[in-house]
Amino acid sequence: RTYDVSDSGDEPGPRMRLGVLYGDVLVELRVKGASSEAILDILQQINRY
Repeated sequence: RTYDVSDSGDEPGPRMRLGVLYGDVLVELRVKGASSEAILDILQQINRY
């Protein structure tokens, strides 16, 4: 889920907090300023071993 923030003193823009499970490893991401489409594209480029 993404949400927009426009707090005083902070850069406005999208925020995202998500977790991705790779086998037995949970990777938690906190993203500021990137679109959900860009994050999905990055995650899809990760090679699985």
